[in-house]
Amino acid sequence: MALSAFAQEQPLLQALPNLDKRQRSEPPAERRAAATRLKAAVPDTAVEFDDVTGAPKHIISRKGPLDKRPRPQEAHGEVKAFLRENAALFGHGPEALDRARVKRYSTGRHNGVRTVVWEQQVGDIPVFDGVFIAHTTANGELASVSSQFVADPEQATQRGMPNWAAKKAKLPISQELAQAIAARNMGGESRALSAKLVWLPMSADAMRLAWEVYVKAQPSGDAYRLFVDAESGEILLRHARTFYLRDATYNIFTRSPAPMSPALPSPGTNQAPLVSRTMVTIAALSTNASPVGWIGDAEEETRGNNVDAHLDRNGDDQPDLPRPHGGPGRMFDFSADLTRGPTSYGEAATVNLFYWCNWMHDRLYGFGFDEGAG
Repeated sequence: MALSAFAQEQPLLQALPNLDKRQRSEPPAERRAAATRLKAAVPDTAVEFDDVTGAPKHIISRKGPLDKRPRPQEAHGEVKAFLRENAALFGHGPEALDRARVKRYSTGRHNGVRTVVWEQQVGDIPVFDGVFIAHTTANGELASVSSQFVADPEQATQRGMPNWAAKKAKLPISQELAQAIAARNMGGESRALSAKLVWLPMSADAMRLAWEVYVKAQPSGDAYRLFVDAESGEILLRHARTFYLRDATYNIFTRSPAPMSPALPSPGTNQAPLVSRTMVTIAALSTNASPVGWIGDAEEETRGNNVDAHLDRNGDDQPDLPRPHGGPGRMFDFSADLTRGPTSYGEAATVNLFYWCNWMHDRLYGFGFDEGAG
């Protein structure tokens, strides 16, 4: 889904590039093996791992629920039963939920889907992005699970910051000092807006205590989020939080290339007249759903926060590069002769796919498929 952002209409130069000192790696072999077992047991299941924590950040079956069994007689029983059976995949069992805080609970207005979001904590300090999200149907079937939980958070804190409890009583870097460090890092007359203490996962098994600081950079006015190490004062992570909306132009079919209403009552040779493509200029269908637009300010190809559209002719789940490129003017205008074979208009088809997938993303957002529902 779309990310939270501060939006501007006219782009200004970004003062500093993003910075990220976290360690990224492939998930452990035992987690990959557990994912393989789950895929064998539940048809057409997809598992995507977080590249820092190694947690399965998205698990869903495209053909139905992950678990149809009757709900156990305990709170969030369907989720906990799934965790018990797949503990090797998550690196923990249901006890991790018992130690976490329920951050949000909601029920879909249109379909009764229940969404529960747990937040991982250590010593009453939240783990940055440490959320576990479960979606359960109105019938009690587990539909999907997302996790960015650290497998063993207590051990990760001791590995990343030994004797942290004693240090926390008198941190070398106070909240005020962290704000000053963050503002100085941005330069000029930049000023810190807010700061709070969080655990920042630096790898799958190590976390550091850090101050999460929001800074307004000057003279640009751009907002940044920085993580200042609470012990050393080092900047561990810096991300721009101001994004600029820019239009792009797509040569696409705004309806079926050969429409019928909806089809012939019986097989025949008649065919509706072909419809021409239309040049559509748009940043996003909804800036509530896509506050950064369909394509990021620095991008010029069919890839964005919502959709990554590309060809994959050999079916290896890797994009055929390059993706369709719109150039500095973001003009995605590629030839398409439908009388020829489909391999002759791959770029035009990819642009069409990118447009409509983003369109559906923004429309579905208005029907409840938003951050609140996970």
